Amino acid sequence: LYVLCKGRSGSTLTGLLLGAHPEVAPVGEIAAVGKWIRRVERGDPATCTCGETFTTCSFWSGMQKRLGALWTGTTDLKTTDAPAFQRDNLAVYRAALEETGASVVLDKSKKLGRALQLAEMEEIDLTILHVVRDPRAVAHSFRQRGERQGETGRLKYNFYKNVARWTWLNTVMPARLGRHPHYVRVRYEDIV
Repeated sequence: LYVLCKGRSGSTLTGLLLGAHPEVAPVGEIAAVGKWIRRVERGDPATCTCGETFTTCSFWSGMQKRLGALWTGTTDLKTTDAPAFQRDNLAVYRAALEETGASVVLDKSKKLGRALQLAEMEEIDLTILHVVRDPRAVAHSFRQRGERQGETGRLKYNFYKNVARWTWLNTVMPARLGRHPHYVRVRYEDIV
């Protein structure tokens, strides 16, 4: 199950709700796993949503053992090399299923390009959940992002640029993926 949306559109809440099901293995934005591993290698106490660090979280410790050589800061699950993309992403998805005993992996990486690459993989039964949030709420969330994280510096924020990007993404996404047999578009407000 792949969550596709513009940032600040509700993927976190959607992931928490769907990830609560016992048959779902929520792996977060798994495309960023290389970045997470690099943080751990630098000694940065990157934390899982369970509140534990990556080194003490039972899920991520198990994933590290299962992935072996693939567990490195150079791991790139966003590569444009199709064979490497398919091999490495399939290995990570299989490891998550084995580690959790679930039957569905929930990847909320959100990016359209990644969804298109995953849709080409015959080895997975892909469902794409396209979450669309009211553009005013997305823009408001972007504007407040720094305030919630305690940032005091001036944030780079352009309301019109964000609305244009929202419009473009939510027009292109269904046009590119709407023919996929397991494409579902849902409003964030309906989820809430």
